[in-house]
Amino acid sequence: MRLAVRRLLAYWLDFVLLAVILAGLQWAVYMITAGFAFNRLRSGYEIEWWVLITISFPTWAYFIFWEWCRQETIGKRLLKLKVVSNDGSSPAFKQAALRTLIRLLPWEMTHLIILVPDPWWSVDRPENEYLIWIPNIIMFVYIMLLFLNQGESGLHDRVVRTRVEEAQRVKSHKPINTQEFKKGIIFSLTVTSIVLLIFMTTSLITHNWYFLIAAVWSVVLVNGMTLAPLYAAYKRNQKEI
Repeated sequence: MRLAVRRLLAYWLDFVLLAVILAGLQWAVYMITAGFAFNRLRSGYEIEWWVLITISFPTWAYFIFWEWCRQETIGKRLLKLKVVSNDGSSPAFKQAALRTLIRLLPWEMTHLIILVPDPWWSVDRPENEYLIWIPNIIMFVYIMLLFLNQGESGLHDRVVRTRVEEAQRVKSHKPINTQEFKKGIIFSLTVTSIVLLIFMTTSLITHNWYFLIAAVWSVVLVNGMTLAPLYAAYKRNQKEI
């Protein structure tokens, strides 16, 4: 029970941190530019794309790379928790990526339902209002399973064979070696380059340059979220050598 509460609190702290950084940046730009970019977004689909590029991508990068490279997020670090594979080793990249995908699924579904096809605040009564029950039910199931497993493993942990333990009980911690460091950098730069290329093409076709601005924004944030934990883990490896 206590571990489950600490995990939920760590998750909440992570989202508060991300909200301050990501939403705070958008609010600052909005105030400085007198409305950009939301005064140029014409439909719910465009708003959803903007949120996906500038909020979701950096959030995914944060959880995936911090848990892969450091076995913890900032929230988990504050609550003295770490992610490990069921055999006690550090989670592999695929494990970190898949557990993030499953964990954030209700969050992604929620803003998709609220924004597409028309933002709820722009209509008198949303036609798809009933769909909001789906992510809420999924989240309820996640939390119930977490408490049933005494906080050690949630649904995303069981699927990818990981668990969360108190930091002092973690027996193994593998720093990132040079090869993994290079692979991480290449992966991050490749993904963000593809994102930039896609939305550069979209901007040229639609003549909506905010897509390109959003892509550049996302590239900077995603690389910041990924390279920081990668570099820290790599430096830790160099010290141990």
